[in-house]
Order: sequence, then structure tokens, then C-alpha cells
Amino acid sequence: MKEVLIFSTNEVAQRINYYLNNGDSVTPMTAKGFMVDDAYYKEPELDGKEIFRYSDAKEKFAGKIPVIVCVGYSDMNENRKIIFNKLLADGWDISSYISVRTVIESNDMGIGNIFIGSSSMEFKSRIGNGNIRRQNPGYCLCRLQRYE
Repeated sequence: MKEVLIFSTNEVAQRINYYLNNGDSVTPMTAKGFMVDDAYYKEPELDGKEIFRYSDAKEKFAGKIPVIVCVGYSDMNENRKIIFNKLLADGWDISSYISVRTVIESNDMGIGNIFIGSSSMEFKSRIGNGNIRRQNPGYCLCRLQRYE
């Protein structure tokens, strides 16, 4: 089973860790731990997994263990771009997370994308790098019936 590091300790990171621990990934993976920028390091572990300072993780794991980037909601696009580019420049492989409940109908996808729950990627669509897709709010696995 492939080991990954999860960049961040926010709600998205904790959710991805939970999903990986419970087999909800198209690619079988397990989280080795979490990783944060040195300035954000506060505690040694979260949810039973070690939290690594970026500088330590870079020395030990860059180029050996891929990263799932789970940077969240505050200035999300700009922060994700900065972190994504920093990781690539430092030699990290960036992995995508795709839930087993996600429907992927296209293979025109960049790297480092996160598909949570019953989300989808439509036929002939294209998605770049570092996107987060959550489940579709109107999606329902139910049979509609007409009443007369």
C-alpha cells in the first residue's frame, strides 16, 4: 500500500486521513502523517499520526513519499498555488485523492486533485492541478417515481 504525507492539519486534511484509514480511495493509500510549514507546527501528532515540520519532512521524505495537498478555505486558491509550487520545486511528488464514490468520466486531469465523496468529473471535461471537488449537493442515489 502506498504511503503519503498529508500537507496541512485542517478539516480537509483530517477528512482525507479518515478516508484513507477506511479504504475510501481509488488508489490504496495510507497516511504516514501530516506535514505543516515550520511556523504552523504546534503539536507532535493528530488523529494518531505524526505531524512533521516541513524542514524535517523535506530532508527525510522529499522524492520518496508523495504528498496530498489539503490546504483549505482561507485564500484557498492563492495559498494552494504557493504551496503546490513550493512542493514541486523542493522535489516532492504530489498525489491526487479520489474517493471510491467519485465518478470520473474523463482522463484529462492534472496532479494533486482531491475528489471527496460522490463528486464527479464529467465526460470530456478538463481539470488542472490542485483542485478540491466535494460531493454534488443535489446528487441522490434514489429512484424518482411519478405520481398521478
